[in-house]
Amino acid sequence: MFCATVAGHDVKDQQKEVTLEGVVGHQDSIIDGVLVDVKSASGMGFDKFKYNKLTEDDPFGYVAQVSAYAAANGLDRAAFLAINKSTGEVCLSQLHSMDMINAKERIKHLKNVVADSSVPDKCYSDLPDGKSGNRKLAVGCVYCEHKRDCWSDANGGAGLRAFKYSQGKRYLTQVAKQPDVPEVSV
Repeated sequence: MFCATVAGHDVKDQQKEVTLEGVVGHQDSIIDGVLVDVKSASGMGFDKFKYNKLTEDDPFGYVAQVSAYAAANGLDRAAFLAINKSTGEVCLSQLHSMDMINAKERIKHLKNVVADSSVPDKCYSDLPDGKSGNRKLAVGCVYCEHKRDCWSDANGGAGLRAFKYSQGKRYLTQVAKQPDVPEVSV
């Protein structure tokens, strides 16, 4: 934000609290009339911003988040200012208004889902884990606190199994071949 200001851009409303349908958030800023959300990402995550692929694969809900901030401000333009945590490369990924979601309707829908006592359908399908025949959770499920409930039927009804790889835990929904790493608690 400092660099944008020094470069002569109009930077305002940094960390402004906004509310949409009762949900409170804090936007990063509005630069030259465009809602801008700043993200740091790993190499693969950064490429989604760099090559404008986030609308095709958005497991963390960034498009919904920035759509809500834009709606709360009455704006139809948004962008992500992303930085690659490994290389320091920076890019600006503009989000076309046609790619933004109707955040008000999404919030209403999610409030209904949360109020319902039944477990909702899974958000993501599991994925092949290499050529072993094993299957693993999609990234969107890995970080979800409800993964144990949603995947309680995994592994023939035994639930998720987690294994400690050098890159971190991997949650398997189907173990056809026992991994050659330690199994840890889910």
